[in-house]
Amino acid sequence: MKKINPLGLFIILILLFIVFGPLIIPLPPLDGIQPMESLVYYDSQFMEIDGVDVHYHEIQSDGETLIVLLHGFGSSTYSWQKVMLPFSTFGSVLAYDRPGFGLTERVIPYEDVDTNPYLL
Repeated sequence: MKKINPLGLFIILILLFIVFGPLIIPLPPLDGIQPMESLVYYDSQFMEIDGVDVHYHEIQSDGETLIVLLHGFGSSTYSWQKVMLPFSTFGSVLAYDRPGFGLTERVIPYEDVDTNPYLL
């Protein structure tokens, strides 16, 4: 039978503690968490689309043109805050948070759902 090296066992235990230690230690409650209502723009709204509450910000104008602003990965309608008003001179402007980003609801796809909400 092969003897266990005490140094190797010690290193394995240290590595296990480094990997799983943060999952075992309880975190204190977070201070300064703001409710979602305080993060919403004064003129933004929510609309339910296929059972998902989608947050959007819209500036309407008289023109026939609609400019839809899509944010990138890890972003939100906040990305377009400074350009929405200048774009509104060309037509109506719509920016929305894609599912799982910004203030739009996070959805866990289920097997009995026909569409994937993250393809919006």
